[in-house]
Amino acid sequence: MRAIFVMIKCEMGQAYKVAQEAADSIEELSELFSTSGQYDLLGKFYLDPEQDTGCSSPKRSSRCLGSGTPTR
Repeated sequence: MRAIFVMIKCEMGQAYKVAQEAADSIEELSELFSTSGQYDLLGKFYLDPEQDTGCSSPKRSSRCLGSGTPTR
């Protein structure tokens, strides 16, 4: 397993909703932190060695209600 970190920008007022949906629906998500600044959430994901970092958890996290495009 390898860890990756994804910074997530949310629509205004949606960070809690995005965090809850991500925690409930993304099994690779290990930890999720609220941050201040340009991005709202920082997610720590554990991926299997054969999983592509650009095609799995980061893209799934961007589909959560109220989130924008993730940045690695």
